[in-house]
Amino acid sequence: AALVVTAGVVVGLQARGDGAQAAGPGTATPPSSTTPASGAPVPGPDPRTADPCSLLDPAPLRTYGDADIDVDFGGFAACQITMFPTAGGGVIVTAEFFPALPPTEGLPGTVEVRGDLAVGRTTGSATYCERTILLADRTQVVVSADGRDGTTVDLCAIADTATESAVTRVTTTGIGQRSLAAVPNSLVRLDACALLDAAALATVPGLGAVTGEPRYGNWACGWGESPRVQLFLSRQGALDDRDGTPTTIGGREARVLPGGYAGVSGCLVQVPGRAFVAADGQARVEKTQILYDGTGPNEEQCTVATGLMETVVPRLPAP
Repeated sequence: AALVVTAGVVVGLQARGDGAQAAGPGTATPPSSTTPASGAPVPGPDPRTADPCSLLDPAPLRTYGDADIDVDFGGFAACQITMFPTAGGGVIVTAEFFPALPPTEGLPGTVEVRGDLAVGRTTGSATYCERTILLADRTQVVVSADGRDGTTVDLCAIADTATESAVTRVTTTGIGQRSLAAVPNSLVRLDACALLDAAALATVPGLGAVTGEPRYGNWACGWGESPRVQLFLSRQGALDDRDGTPTTIGGREARVLPGGYAGVSGCLVQVPGRAFVAADGQARVEKTQILYDGTGPNEEQCTVATGLMETVVPRLPAP
């Protein structure tokens, strides 16, 4: 519980950016075949039903300490393992799908071809390390190790261990699938880009006519660069005082957090949706989040973000 960061999914998405933008020049790309040496087919995953938790295995990570998977937290395109290494502190290991890498771009860092896959390894830091798996259809799977609470464990070693497990699962059993029909009022069924229309975006000062840029699975969408509007659908803990000032938007509970947080600037507005109990027994809630990073005082930015959320709330399912 100590490792859970309020609105952490927004921080993660903002920090890495879109998959295509994050990738740098590489030296190798995987073969075009979709059948690995094992004979197990590896089709491109369906963005709406591909299960990121099928790529994570906590067992190999337990050589570093306690490690447990959390299948119901964060963005719908991601899954995480919470670790408490024997060396102290904590680590969040995440596997997240990102959009297909354009054919003209290569993976960042040192690239290793593994049959129909490729793995890109970049130099990590004392607090963060990530690896990128490029699937046969060029969909990206980013496996990251995020250190917390002053841990001194080797984060790149942890990222490599988790990546190896993910590669093994892709090439032997394939990527698992999940159903979107189980919970009719879940945000997982929505398209983030469709929640904000041109009329709503026209109220954003200086944004102009822009097209939404969807993330993997369309559970996140961004408009513009400066100013920038981002909308995220995710699963987290219940709203509390760390999420900002309580208010009501469209008859729904909401929180407004001006001035940014954890290195992310702008104003964040959140509206909770369906509450549920996760597989591990923890209370969870689905959230719609709008992050607006523009110009002017914090109050003006929050006025814009709140106005955008007012147009979104009527399009959300009842909690």
